[in-house]
Amino acid sequence: MNNKKIEAGDYTYNKFIEKGTDIHLVPSLQRPYTWSTKEVNKFINDVITNETGYYIGSIVMVSSEGSTKRDEIIDGQQRLTTISLILVAIRKSLVKNNINDTETQNSILNLLVKPQHNSDGLIRLMFTNENSQSIYESIVLDKPFVSAKTDVQKKFEENLNTISDVIEKNVLKNKKFIKEFIEKILNLELIFITCSNKSSAYILFESINATGISLASTDLIKNSILQKVANSSELLSKSEEKWLELEKIFDEDASEIKTFLRHEWISRGKYTSHTKIFDDFKDHFSESKPEVIYDYLVELVDSAQIYSSIRHASTEYLYDKNEKRFNVAEVKQSLEFLSFLGVDQVYSVLLFVYKNDNKNFRKELNKFVAFQFLYKYLPGSPSVVEKKFANFCAKKDKNKIHTELLKLCENKAEDFVEIFMEKIKYKKGKSGDIQFLLEKISQIKDGGLFEKPTLEHIISQNPKQREESLEKVTVNDYRILVNSFGNLTIVERDDNSSEDILGNKNFSDKKEYFMNTGKVSHKEISDYNFDKLPKLAIKNRGDNLANEVYELFIEALRSGSFKSKKGDDDGEI
Repeated sequence: MNNKKIEAGDYTYNKFIEKGTDIHLVPSLQRPYTWSTKEVNKFINDVITNETGYYIGSIVMVSSEGSTKRDEIIDGQQRLTTISLILVAIRKSLVKNNINDTETQNSILNLLVKPQHNSDGLIRLMFTNENSQSIYESIVLDKPFVSAKTDVQKKFEENLNTISDVIEKNVLKNKKFIKEFIEKILNLELIFITCSNKSSAYILFESINATGISLASTDLIKNSILQKVANSSELLSKSEEKWLELEKIFDEDASEIKTFLRHEWISRGKYTSHTKIFDDFKDHFSESKPEVIYDYLVELVDSAQIYSSIRHASTEYLYDKNEKRFNVAEVKQSLEFLSFLGVDQVYSVLLFVYKNDNKNFRKELNKFVAFQFLYKYLPGSPSVVEKKFANFCAKKDKNKIHTELLKLCENKAEDFVEIFMEKIKYKKGKSGDIQFLLEKISQIKDGGLFEKPTLEHIISQNPKQREESLEKVTVNDYRILVNSFGNLTIVERDDNSSEDILGNKNFSDKKEYFMNTGKVSHKEISDYNFDKLPKLAIKNRGDNLANEVYELFIEALRSGSFKSKKGDDDGEI
């Protein structure tokens, strides 16, 4: 290449593929293949519905050094990978429909594999990531892939199936479709940009995506970091390794990395949105030296490990790193409850607390969990809360934040019960939140823990085994009724699975069990008329339990403990 740092030219897809290089390399640093079926559908339908010569944008590469001729793709791998899958799908369609078109078959093969290496399978598009490469290679060369399925493999297969469906529908309408479609693929227009080094490539990448619309904030921030350290080959290499470390923490889950970056920013006391975070990042680090940027990246990786552990309830890492040992079972249970709730904004403040006040992490966790649960069932805006969290992270005033959060929730029992009872639903295998609530209520009333707790329906789940008064209830209404909050309790798993003890019996056969377990929470069930008036019993018990739940969580928001007895230890060991 000459001395120019950047060269550009107009190409068709066919000419681009044949342009001199043996391999177009997707480096490990690039995100994995992540296009959704929606994006794939739009791309393939745009190609089909537009005239030949449809423009698909720019492809940015760093030219290879030496004789290897393996240019690295900086921008464009999602489109190039999707086109490869389209070619594979066309090949499959030819076979499926018994279309004997040797010319098209050869064209496809030459676009996917270097002609002089067909027997060796030297694929033109190559992934540095071993998992992505193995999957892609198995698809292109039509070989079995025997490893356990990963999210990346599922993405490849899902999109290939989507493309195949589109092609088959068009083939049914028009037998000449494949020949016409392959012609459109060969003549797709693009601007091919080659950069002599990574530094110029990162600068170009940011300018192309300056609006932040065509790429996720994650990619823009990554690129900006690497651009700022690119003048030092040592710092660039170390930074690339650190970013790969960051991606591995989240198993290359682009959506979780994106959420983490925003939550980490908020944990620094700077409120931002998904659309603004890249601009905020650029403004904050605009004058920073490369060493400062690298230090930020190192801190980012450390925060990512903590954040992921909190998010996925990996208490081993948190316990080992904590200044003060905490009750692992309790912390794990609280973190798992958060995941059941499906709320997001609290993770920014939990990251802050762990990094800045981890000796009180268990108590602070319980307070924020209590608030997040209550606020889910009370009228209010999540963005208002996030701004309060960011302000707390900036000013570090624990008393103020908890006072403010308490004001948002206290003296609202009636509102809470109404919304809670409307929204809370039992779903088999997805009711960890309900189990958590009933376990806490039981713990307070009974003074002990179940060894192997599980949910039990008071009135049988089986519509064929209805109480007399429910005989005329439709199957659908019956299922709604028995899965209501007021019809659920906690029992030992062994009792639940035993046909001799509980099994799927009628309430009349379970009543004696509840009376004799010695647990207050079970004996109270007999206070409701489940025998004669099960509908009313379920409603009244549900409302009463909801009020108890409200009081339990208000107290936890005040004290940081889900235990009711004064003088109980604070959960630290």
